Amino acid sequence: GMHHIHFTLTVNFNEATYALRNARQRGISQHVIDVLRIHGPNQSLADPNTAISPSSFYQAAFVPSRQDFNDLKDVVIPDLEATLYPFQRRAVQWLLMKEGVKYDGTDPDGILQLTDCPQPPTATLPFSFHSLSDVNGQRYYMSDLYHLVTRDVAPFQQAEKSLRGGILAEEMGLGKTVEIISLILTHERGPLPRTKSDSHALRPTSATLIVTPETLQNQWLSEFNKHAPNLLVMKYPGIKVWAKDKAMNVEKEGESLLARCIAKLANCDVIITTYSVLQAELHFAVAPPARSMRYEKRHERHTSPLVQIDWWRICLDEAQQIDTGVSSAAKVAYLIPRINAWAVTGTPVKDDPNDLWGLLLFLQYEPFASYQVVWKALLHTHKALFGPLFNRIAIRHSKRAVRDELRLPSQRRHIVTMPFTAIEEHHYQSQFKALVVRAGLSEQGTPLEADWDPDDPLVVEYMKKALACLRQTILHPELGSGAAAKVSVYKTLAEHLETMIEHSEASIKSYQRSYLIAKLSKGQLLENTPRVKEALQIWDEVREEVEPIVFDAREELNRVLEVARQEQSNGVVRQDGDSPD
Repeated sequence: GMHHIHFTLTVNFNEATYALRNARQRGISQHVIDVLRIHGPNQSLADPNTAISPSSFYQAAFVPSRQDFNDLKDVVIPDLEATLYPFQRRAVQWLLMKEGVKYDGTDPDGILQLTDCPQPPTATLPFSFHSLSDVNGQRYYMSDLYHLVTRDVAPFQQAEKSLRGGILAEEMGLGKTVEIISLILTHERGPLPRTKSDSHALRPTSATLIVTPETLQNQWLSEFNKHAPNLLVMKYPGIKVWAKDKAMNVEKEGESLLARCIAKLANCDVIITTYSVLQAELHFAVAPPARSMRYEKRHERHTSPLVQIDWWRICLDEAQQIDTGVSSAAKVAYLIPRINAWAVTGTPVKDDPNDLWGLLLFLQYEPFASYQVVWKALLHTHKALFGPLFNRIAIRHSKRAVRDELRLPSQRRHIVTMPFTAIEEHHYQSQFKALVVRAGLSEQGTPLEADWDPDDPLVVEYMKKALACLRQTILHPELGSGAAAKVSVYKTLAEHLETMIEHSEASIKSYQRSYLIAKLSKGQLLENTPRVKEALQIWDEVREEVEPIVFDAREELNRVLEVARQEQSNGVVRQDGDSPD
């Protein structure tokens, strides 16, 4: 008869240590997941052939509903000199919710009362986890995104609760700045914890740190002066600048420069600095490497006060500037201690969804910030989780969605014509004639060749470049020539006219020389024929035409030599004058 062998296979999982697996380890554990078929319920919903595009983020971002987000509908925000649109009030309510609080009434003094947001029930599983049962019927939890199995998801639930902040991605022009100002005025820090005597302890503050491109720094200051004049707002120029500032170097007994900088920053309501300052601060934000102490340090090494303060809130304006997460500014932004963090940008992702990882790194959203392999898995093998992730942490209103709530003044358009000067007109027409000939057309637009094809890709590409060249020529005569990138200082119109005249004279002389050489050649041809007298007549004509040219050339040469002699003489006089006898 037949013999039967029965195999029993038992797979034992280690209890999770909450240290995730690297790429090599994930390759091994992926085989186990595939064999046991314990994929998450959402993974099968993703089409493996569908790539995540920039529009995926904009579709995933949270949009507060008009029915559920109306706590601040009729609330007056103290000290705010602006009237918020309804969608902005809903956005501020969502911002408060992501900072862990909600509006709970206004006291008789007009101060808003905030309470902690209710926590989700413990039965709600953390992001990417799903519930399974082992062979003994006991419950366990697995995340095939993290490649992790555990019986206790509490640490992951706590990590999600500790994330304060997110991505404010309102479409451009919908008032991200005034929404942040409203958040600052509405949600202030409670009683500050007592500072420890340890010199390495962080200084807690109620201040909000705003990092912005240098071109927008004054605009932020203007917005605060306009909408929240009662807030104490200050620029931070960087530790290098303050180290050279005499006012900052007035020493007090037992107080260092760093302590004075920290105290000045911590006592403000808002500090505004720039990405260039953050980039320069990296050297002062990271501890120096250990080195031999054979030689004493000649100068005291400054420390950035930005990383010595426990900020209440940090906001990165135009946060797409740290998209890769590897720039110096991104590294300092990650290191700055904070309670709440906001990435403010109307275009968080442009071409590549990987741009978003730098924002997750800044927000310190684990495990994505520490394990980039998990982020890559989200983009490539767990695409169905992309939308739920950013629906949790990002908010975005589009102008189309809130058009009925906007009360914008009527737009007026004034068209101001700027006619060409004679110089610009001549240059433009010259460029136009040259470009149409190269395109194979006459000035009237008719083809010069019978087989000219307007749909030829090369022709289409050239026409695009020619149009761009003409548009640039309209702005300035030196633009559109193809060498604009090499020009450091552009000439004035008068200088450009002189250049055009010089070029024209050089062209005339070149053509004149060719003309005279051609006449001489004709005479040489006639010299060996019976028409010798005709050849002599041609040479006499050439001589008569050349004599004034030679005379002018000699005059110009003498003038140049005289100028050179004068310059040389002046140089000798100056040298002699330096050391008189």
